[in-house]
Amino acid sequence: MIKFKNLKEIYSILYNYYGPQGWWPIMSLKEDRLVYRKNFFGPLSEDECFEISCGAILTQNISWRNVEKCITNLKKTNFLSPQKILNASSEEIHLLIKPSGYYRQKTLKLKNFSKWVIDQGGKLKKIFKKNPKEIRKELLNIKGIGKETADSILLYAGCLPFFVIDFYTVRLVNRVYLINVCDYEELQNIFHSNLVNDFKIFNEYHALIVEHSKKFCKKELNNCKDCPILKICLEGKKYVNKRKN
Repeated sequence: MIKFKNLKEIYSILYNYYGPQGWWPIMSLKEDRLVYRKNFFGPLSEDECFEISCGAILTQNISWRNVEKCITNLKKTNFLSPQKILNASSEEIHLLIKPSGYYRQKTLKLKNFSKWVIDQGGKLKKIFKKNPKEIRKELLNIKGIGKETADSILLYAGCLPFFVIDFYTVRLVNRVYLINVCDYEELQNIFHSNLVNDFKIFNEYHALIVEHSKKFCKKELNNCKDCPILKICLEGKKYVNKRKN
């Protein structure tokens, strides 16, 4: 039976190696850039909650660099509110989020999400005070919101302990433990069962996994020998030993 207790050790190694990541970044109109507020975990304002939620929707199947452009466009034109997005024409939103790719579908997703927020009273901060599992169910019932997006909204905007499982997380877990598990709930349960149920840790851990995947744990194995978690990663050690022989 595989034991995942060293997930805590992996977190410590990554944190010491990369430092705090400051996710989710917030667009600052004053500084004209996205600000990564390291070691900041709230409280978030209502506007920040909605901005993060929109970012979680827009980042589906696209690089974060493109999402930055969309968030900047929406914020500078004062469209980052549920009512503004719902009242705007689809064509107006298309132009603002075009860098996100699939902008027609994502416009519908933003409108669906905005309608849900308004139907729930219009304030995300109040919505997030409800039963977390019930909020997750409601989010998943919104057309265009999948598990990864829902959990990103809950974790980063709602400050609720739901670990986000994306393809970076799948890759890292499967390589470290030399397994082949792709089921979202199963992988999420691995983290929930082996870590303290703390949204701050889940927030930082997921961001660290993303950073690590961009630097070392890429799609193709190639620089494992310098990886900070090599001593724990079964596939990495296997790869390095094979290269030696």
